[in-house]
Amino acid sequence: MLIRELDALVNNSMFKKLLLKTFLLFLLFGCDAKPKPHLNIIAEKVRIEKQYNEVILHLESLKEKTGKYPATLSVDFQQLLSKEKLKSKYHSSGNYFQLSFGDYAKDGFTIYYSSEIKKWATNS
Repeated sequence: MLIRELDALVNNSMFKKLLLKTFLLFLLFGCDAKPKPHLNIIAEKVRIEKQYNEVILHLESLKEKTGKYPATLSVDFQQLLSKEKLKSKYHSSGNYFQLSFGDYAKDGFTIYYSSEIKKWATNS
């Protein structure tokens, strides 16, 4: 019984049209999980590194003076980050910190500095 109903559905011209339209839409728009082509990850990483190394150096000097990284960034650095076109985020446990830029879901990548590995890296 179920097989007959499925066979009738597949042979229905409305179903075939709907299936064809769905297939064409998939071909046109595809999947949105790929990185956005308008952002050059390497160029963005170089720009971020140059622009925010001052913040990294400041955080490292605070760690040397106080023995830990600050829980939040100073107002000056928060204002600097607020002007950034990519979403930025700072997280610190006291022993380590991470400063990240970009939103993986939106931009297709993130660029971050990790005090644990002492270098800039990307997720893409």
